[in-house]
Amino acid sequence: HKGFYAYIGSALNGLNARIERHLRKEKKFHWHIDYLLDKASIREIIYAQTNERKECDVAKILETKFKSIKNFGSSDCRCKSHLFFADDFKDLRTNIMTSFNENKLNPKIRDNVS
Repeated sequence: HKGFYAYIGSALNGLNARIERHLRKEKKFHWHIDYLLDKASIREIIYAQTNERKECDVAKILETKFKSIKNFGSSDCRCKSHLFFADDFKDLRTNIMTSFNENKLNPKIRDNVS
């Protein structure tokens, strides 16, 4: 479906390496997101550095606001999904920033991803 997707993941002990891996086109497919990124492009990355696993807390907020792809990226937790869909980029982005802030995360944006 054409639109905007937000994937909520973690990278404890290796944020920069994980981001760079997701940005590479040539890689061995390992995670659900690898298969999506083979068909999609990254517009920007919103991230926060923390020593705690917070991705489920963020995902739980987003699942109340957006449609999700059932079981995507959530095989190792009890969340319905870690991939969310919206027709409007600004709405998706605003809600991601809000969910980070509600979880006391300091969101940063990387938009030079191409």
